[in-house]
Formats: sequence, structure tokens, C-alpha cells
Amino acid sequence: MKKQQGFTLVELLISSTILTMILLVGTYSYSLFADKWNKKLGHVNKVAEQVRTLSLLDRLLDGIVPLVIFQKDSKGFYFQGSAQQLTAISQNGFINTQGAVVFQLYLQTSIDGAKKLWYQEASLNGLLLLSTQQTIPFGEPLLLIDKITDLQFNYFGWQSLDVKSEAAFTNDPTKEKDWFTQYAGFERQLQPEKLSLTINVEDMQFSLLSLFSQNSESLLRDFDGG
Repeated sequence: MKKQQGFTLVELLISSTILTMILLVGTYSYSLFADKWNKKLGHVNKVAEQVRTLSLLDRLLDGIVPLVIFQKDSKGFYFQGSAQQLTAISQNGFINTQGAVVFQLYLQTSIDGAKKLWYQEASLNGLLLLSTQQTIPFGEPLLLIDKITDLQFNYFGWQSLDVKSEAAFTNDPTKEKDWFTQYAGFERQLQPEKLSLTINVEDMQFSLLSLFSQNSESLLRDFDGG
């Protein structure tokens, strides 16, 4: 009669130990892969959201239009730009899509040093703009981009309408257009001809460029009847 063959207790223990080690290594490897995948997926989603926001920003800035306002005996344009803030009129608002809006973009630094880009807008429907200093009934602030390391607006155009007129009359090559970090449309009596926005977010940089009319002063002449 043949003896029955089988596994000894020692062999079963060794096999169990090896199988347990394989499962532990596999589980750990999967955990590492899942964490890495989730981080990459989160990064992709974040970049996609930033691209969407930048697309809306680009459309907003491209939609900027000149609006003439009057103060006492002077007239100029409702446009106030600095290195980290912009207030202007656009036909392409974020919220109100049925007409022009007055909007404000501004960089805000919190107590912990975090920099964020905020946006506000108000419909021009029923709103009479008389001054760049008047209080605007903006809606709730909308956070556009956070974790900003640097943000810069720049404006290209003439220093003022007087300088532009003098340059055209005298053909003086020393008087020409330039880039500025501040641009007040009412005081200059002109809108900028270009606007650039550069945003650095962590290890990424985004740049937007908008082009406008080179003859915004013609609107002022329209109000003179000329």
C-alpha cells in the first residue's frame, strides 16, 4: 500500500510567510502608486481650473471698452490701472453676460503672506458713473487665483493726450509711446493701447496681452461736437 504524500507543517508555514510578504509588498506598492496617481490627478485638475480662469480673464480684458466721464470742466476715461489692481469697463463680465460691467481686479495679501487675485463686478445697467473715485455697488468678491508668488499689470500707450498731440504736431522722436505700471484714463485723457498681465503661480508663469484702439481720444472729440 502506497504512502500518502502531502505538505509538512514547516512547508506550510514557509509558504504562508512568503505569501504574506508578497501581499504586503504588493499592498505597499499599490499604495505608493495610488498616492502618486492622486497627486498627479490633483495637479492636472488644478492646472485645468487655472486655464479656465485665465481664459475668462483673457476674455474680460479683451472686452475692455472706453467710457467717457465728466468731472467739473474736464473729461476723460473711466480707467484706473496700477501694478496690482485694475478698474475698468468691459463688455465681457464674468457674472453679468447681458451687458457691459464695471469690474475690479486686485491682488490681496493675507496676514500669513498668501497672495490671491480677487474679482468684483457691477452691471452698468442703471449705474451712472461720474468719477473714478465714486463708490461702486460691486457684488460679492470672487476668488480667481490663489498661491500667487507675483502679479504685474503693465500698460502701453502715450503719457497723455497733450504729449500725443504735441508729438503729432512737432514730429518729435523723443516723444513716443511707452510701457507704464500706472495708467489713469481720466488724467491722461486716453486709454492704453495695450495691457499685459503676468501671473506667477508656484512654479508656473502665465501671461495675457490685450490690444485696444490707438485713437481713443476720438470719443472725446465726439463730445465736443468735433
